[in-house]
Order: sequence, then structure tokens, then C-alpha cells
Amino acid sequence: MKLRKYVIPVLLTIAVIISLVLSVGMWLNPARYGSSRQNSNPNTAKNEEVNKSLGYVYSPTQALYTDENGSQHLMVNQSVNTVSEVKKQMKNYKQVRMSQMSRDSEEKYLTIANRKNSFMLNYSAAVPMKMVNEIVNDSFNRLDNIMVNRIVVPINDKRHLYLLTDKNWQVYKVTVAAHSLAGLKKILTTGGSEQIAAHFGDLNGVMNTFVDAKMTLQSYRYLVNTQTKDYYVSRLLNDDNSQNIRVKKQGDRTIYTDQNDRTLTIDNKQRMVNYDDYQATASGSDLSSVLTGAYEDLTGLGLSLDNVRMFGYTTKNQTLTYRYFVEGFPVFATQGQGAIMMKNINSSSVSYRFSLNSPQVPIPNSGDSVELKTTQEVIDSLVNLGYKKNKIKQLHIGYTWSKDDSADNLVRLTPDWYVFYDQKWQSYQDLIKTPVSY
Repeated sequence: MKLRKYVIPVLLTIAVIISLVLSVGMWLNPARYGSSRQNSNPNTAKNEEVNKSLGYVYSPTQALYTDENGSQHLMVNQSVNTVSEVKKQMKNYKQVRMSQMSRDSEEKYLTIANRKNSFMLNYSAAVPMKMVNEIVNDSFNRLDNIMVNRIVVPINDKRHLYLLTDKNWQVYKVTVAAHSLAGLKKILTTGGSEQIAAHFGDLNGVMNTFVDAKMTLQSYRYLVNTQTKDYYVSRLLNDDNSQNIRVKKQGDRTIYTDQNDRTLTIDNKQRMVNYDDYQATASGSDLSSVLTGAYEDLTGLGLSLDNVRMFGYTTKNQTLTYRYFVEGFPVFATQGQGAIMMKNINSSSVSYRFSLNSPQVPIPNSGDSVELKTTQEVIDSLVNLGYKKNKIKQLHIGYTWSKDDSADNLVRLTPDWYVFYDQKWQSYQDLIKTPVSY
């Protein structure tokens, strides 16, 4: 009894002291406390697991097949990604050499683009050869660092493939040692594969895939992984040289700043993040360096890169856009969800915009599907509504991201056409509801 009489007060005293120490630590540096807590969060571990390679992020995003009769088909497969399957066959080329076949001839360019018995892998935007080299297991490391928009991979030619550059209609022939074509041919008979009638051609000076048959795509609800604010505060602002992180509230936004000229702004309603670093290290002026540096930044930010691909690069304002892809189609949203944007403000300043949410697990809506018009029907419909045809530069099938009201961790992804009209991407459904403005 006497022992118990003294032990209990001692234990209580120790508990109080520990509590006070933790409270003081959290009061002095709440961001660091958030970091400790985040490290035990399973979301952090998952985030690290889904980081993807450079070649994954800068991969082609669309596969078009031209059969022996010259008919073309957009390859759609809900089971496997056709682009990935073709890429698997593009490994370990030997005795590689390259020569330019033509330049400044749209006719010769289209002859190769529409080559019979071949796959054409299309990038969403031109990439340097160094990025193409990433998907062929370093086989092209000795080739000139040309820009590439498309890769034509024949299924009946063991020794050649072709690289296309849209600018100036450039065509390059790559010659390699003879290799097996069995894997490429097998892709055409893969279960679940759907071939949609299409053709490849010019739309107001920009090359596009025209879908020539109506197609039906499944709508989805997606479980999203939501990263915490503490995670980004700790990862981006809280280092050995950072002290006195300041926090300010402005409506729905929380703004964090540190003494290293870095600002983290979080829109709590939209769950969007803006990160500005005014003491960034320049990655280089050429596009290869920019893309490599941006990829390193993405992994450094701790963003999930699962299903993320480069979607576009604007030279004028030095803005890179990456998007999540679902079933091979890009995701769009009015507030920027589904995309990661990076802008080089100057040689020492960079700005990123991304979402706290990333789509993880699809939940098909039974019977909930959308029939999409053909490309030409979309163009004709917009022209009939008063839109200017010469302002339509590109059309992409995509998924519209919207909130699912049934649960906070669910979003809806609905198929729609996306039109690059008047220098910006816009949903077809929004365009037909919006009065035409000039």
C-alpha cells in the first residue's frame, strides 16, 4: 500500500512533464510537429511508392493503328494501356543509326504517319530525343537530340521505325538490327481491345487524330488520395535554413511563408495548392534540361505521379502542364484539379499549382456511360453555334473532374470532348452552353 501511495503520484508527475514538453514543442514549431505526424501517415508512404520514372511521365499518350488496307483506328483498351504495351516491345535496339528522310513536305510527312501495318504513338506535346531515349532503354543515346511528336512503329519491318516532328514536317528514319515483331502483332489481339475508326490529319495547321465513329465511354467515380496540408508545409518550407514560418488566413485560403522567399498557398475549399519559390536553382535553358529539372521538382514536391503524363509546354510563358490520365484520356477541371502546372517565372523563380487530391481507385458507375460525337460532328456543331472554325486548333477526348456529393473522398469523371479554342482548353459541353464571344 505504501509503495502504491508513492508510485502513482510519481507516474502522474512524469506524464504531466511529458505533456508539457510536447505542448511547448508544438507551440514553438507547429510545422515540425506536423512533419512528425505526417511521417507516420500511410499517405506519405503511399506517395513515395507511386513515384514514376522520367520515361513514364514523358511518354506518348495515344496509340493509333493503321492496318494493311490503310484504315486507321484509335486504340482503346480498358484492361491494358496500348501505349505501354507497344513501349514494352521497344527495348534494346542494336546498331542504331538515324537519317532525315524529308523536311517541309506535308505530303511526305503524312505518307509515313499513315504508313500501313504500323502503330503510331503520339505525344501530347513535342519532346526532345533524350525523353524518347528513356522509353527505349537508352538505345537512342547516340542520336541527335531532335524534337519528336510521334513515333511510327511498323509491325512488318524488323529494321526500321520513324520519328516525326510536326514543326516543318520533319521525318527521320531510325535503322536498327533486325528484331522480333511477334510482341507487336500480339497487341492487336489483346483481350478488351477496341479499335475506333479514326484518321490522322491537319486541323488549322495543327496535327490531330480525328475520331470518325461515335464512341461510348464509361463514366467513373474515383476514390481520391488526399494529402494533408502539414505534409507540404513540412516538406517544402521546413528545412534547416527555414525559421519562423508565418501563417495567414484569407477567406478560404491559408498562406504559409518562410524566410527563404518561399510561399505555400492552400485553397481549403478547392483543395488546390500554389507553391512559389523565389530562390529556385535554374535547371537550364534547353527543353531537355527544363523537363528533367521539372521532373526532379515533381518528385521533390512529393506529388503522386501515378497516371501522370506531360500534356503541354508553352514556350512563350515557359509553362509546363502535366495531367492525370484515365483509360488513356486526360483529366480536366475548371479549377485545375487533375493537372499539375509548373511555370518558370525567371531564372531563379518557379511556381507550381497542383491539387491536394489525386485519383487512385476507379469505381465504375453501372450503366452510366456517355456516347461521344465524332470529331467532325463536334467541329460542325460549334461552327453552327457561331464559333470560328479557324480558332479550333486541337480536339481531345477527356474526362471532366467534378465533386461527388455522396462522399468527400470521391470525385466524378465524366467523358467529354475538350477543344483548344481561342488559345485555351474548353469543354464541349461548356462551349455549347456559352454565348459566343469574339
